[in-house]
Amino acid sequence: MKLDISKSVFIDHHAHSILRRHLEVDVVGFRRTFSESNSLSMIENHVPHSLHYMNMRERLKDYLRFETDEELVEARQALSASDYVNELWDDASIGGLLIDDGFNSEVSMSVNELAKVCGRPVFKIVRLESLFERLICERDSFQDLINHLQLEMHSFKESIPVGFKTIAAYRGGLPSEPEIDLHAARESFSETRRQIEAASKNDKNDFRISASPLYHYLLLNAFQLAAHSKLPIQIHTGIGDADLVLHEANPTVMTPILKDRRFASCKFVFLHCYPYHREAAYLCSVFPNCYMDLSLSVILVSAMAKSFVRESLAIAPTTKILAGSDGHTLPEMHWYGAVVMKEALQAVLNDLIDENYLTLAQAQAIAENVLYRNCRELYALEGLL
Repeated sequence: MKLDISKSVFIDHHAHSILRRHLEVDVVGFRRTFSESNSLSMIENHVPHSLHYMNMRERLKDYLRFETDEELVEARQALSASDYVNELWDDASIGGLLIDDGFNSEVSMSVNELAKVCGRPVFKIVRLESLFERLICERDSFQDLINHLQLEMHSFKESIPVGFKTIAAYRGGLPSEPEIDLHAARESFSETRRQIEAASKNDKNDFRISASPLYHYLLLNAFQLAAHSKLPIQIHTGIGDADLVLHEANPTVMTPILKDRRFASCKFVFLHCYPYHREAAYLCSVFPNCYMDLSLSVILVSAMAKSFVRESLAIAPTTKILAGSDGHTLPEMHWYGAVVMKEALQAVLNDLIDENYLTLAQAQAIAENVLYRNCRELYALEGLL
C-alpha cells in the first residue's frame, strides 16, 4: 500500500500576505513573484524558461485556461479574488498560515484581512528588523531603546504574535558572536542616530538597519526576550533575497551562539536553508533548540525537491522539520509551495517504504509531523488550529 498525503493538512508556518489587488498584476509582476532577481532582463527573458516556473504554469492550467503569460494574466483578472484564493489553497489543503507582515505591508492584506479572505486561521510573526528600525527612530537614548524593546516584545497591544523572525542574512550576514561589547553597541547607536537626524525626511522613512554592533546587540537581546516569552525565532538562511551574500547565510555561522548557554532555551527555526539544508539538518540533529524548513527552496528549486527533502530527513529528526512555502504577493506561490512539498515528501517516504526502511505507519506519522504537528507544537497552536 502506498502513502497518499495529497489531501493531508498543510500548515504553512512561513509565509507572507498577498496583495490586496493580487489579481491585477501584469506579466512582469506575476513572473517577478517566482524569482529572487531584481533584474528586468532576467524576469522578461529568463524566468519563463526556469524549470520551476514552467512546472508551475503547467499545473496552473488545471484552474485557468491560457497558453501565454498574457492570457494567464487576463484569465486571472476575470476571477473573484476570494474564490480563487480558496480554490487554490483548498486544493493544497492549506489549513492555516503563519504570516510575517513586514514584507510589502503597504500594499498587502493585513493578517486580519487575509484571514477573512481565505477563511482559515492566520497567525502573526513579528519581523525584528521592522521593530528595531521603528524603536531606533523613536528612542532618544540607548537605554530607552533597550527598555522599550523589552516592553514591546513582552506586550503586544493587538495581533499577538506566535513567533519572531530576523532577516539578518539579508542585512550583512547572520550573527556569529554570542556577545557584543556594550560600549561598541552604545557608540553604534549614537552614530546611527546621527545619520538618521542628518538624513532628509524621505531618507529617514527609508532607514534600514544593517550589520553593526547595535544591530547584533539588539538581535542577541531579542533572542533572550523571545526565549523568555517562549516564542520561536525564525531565521532566514540560504537563498531568499538578492541582497544576501550567500556564504554569509549559512546557518552554521551561528554555531557559537547555539553553543552559548544563554541562548539554550531560545528555539531557532532555520528557513529556506538551500543550499545549506544539510548543514541546517546537522544543526537540528545536534542542538535541541534548532528546527528547519525548506520553504522557498521547494518553489525555486522544485526540480530537486525530492532529493533535498530526503537529505534533510536523513539527518534531522523528523520532529524538527516543518512545512512552509515563503509564499508572498500572489496566492499561486503558497499553493505551488505546498503542493510541491507534499509531493516530494510523499515520494521520499514511499521510496523508504519500498526499500523496507520504514513501515507505512511510520511514514504516515512522519508526514503528519512535518506537515502540521511539529508546527502546532513549536508555536503552541494546540486549541487554536
